[in-house]
Amino acid sequence: MIKTLRESAFAPTEYCISCPSVTSEIHQFAESLGSAIDAKHHFTRQHSEEVAIIAQVLALTMKPPAGVADHIHMAAHLHDIGKISIPSRLLNKKEPLTEEEWDRIGKHPLTGAEIIAPVNFHRVNRIVEMVRYHHESYDGRDYPEGLKGEGIPLGARIIRRARLDLGNTPGKTLSLQDDE
Repeated sequence: MIKTLRESAFAPTEYCISCPSVTSEIHQFAESLGSAIDAKHHFTRQHSEEVAIIAQVLALTMKPPAGVADHIHMAAHLHDIGKISIPSRLLNKKEPLTEEEWDRIGKHPLTGAEIIAPVNFHRVNRIVEMVRYHHESYDGRDYPEGLKGEGIPLGARIIRRARLDLGNTPGKTLSLQDDE
């Protein structure tokens, strides 16, 4: 399914149908940054691109205002950019993580938000918030701030759902309230 979506409706040349302010060059840059992070973490090759595709499809099914699904798509490409601050040996560790290591990895959403915050067009479209809160769960048990329910920005909930869908079993339907 991912390959079909990637090769059809979401090809970079047709990316910004509903939002001309997000140019294909900006999209390609976000996609490149996502790919750079994926290359650092061997277990998640193509992860950012797959999450971006699924997130955009989920967003489009909600019939949002023009451009919203495009911004969610871009935020999904960037959602793990904060992992650039984590050593590859830690990201690729096969043994269970220590509490200290887990805490370090758990800071990647905050680091990612800090990295992209200076880019002005992201602030307007809440992309920074989507990156910051993409690990929050609807019941409030996750990180970085323990937000829950409607307190989590919709784009972040959609990105979380897209991440979970990648590991989901075929035929099971999940909602934005479902958790891991």
